Amino acid sequence: GGLYILTLMDTFIGGEMLPWIGLAEILAVVFGYGIKRFCADVEFMMGDPPHFITRFCWRVTCPVCLAFIVLAAFVSYKPLTLGDYVFPEWAEYLGIFSAVMAIKIMIIFAVHHFYKC
Repeated sequence: GGLYILTLMDTFIGGEMLPWIGLAEILAVVFGYGIKRFCADVEFMMGDPPHFITRFCWRVTCPVCLAFIVLAAFVSYKPLTLGDYVFPEWAEYLGIFSAVMAIKIMIIFAVHHFYKC
């Protein structure tokens, strides 16, 4: 049973959620914190301001690419398998639930922070 649980958690928490986390992170930095403030912080740490191309990548390229990756994951979804074994539907729901619980913590802290500030 351990290999099946590991595969389930690795797929949904490790693999499937990484683009979502990256997209949430870049959107929070660019649109929540603000690209100007972020660039000012980078300039403070590095000594030089980020180049225009870098700012363009943070503002446009990264969100578009990550959104495309998330969309491609939806379109190319296949039932989870391990060798010849096909996981039952309830197991996939359990994996999705675990992933949502992992990301829920970030959402709760973000909402708490924005209401507090």
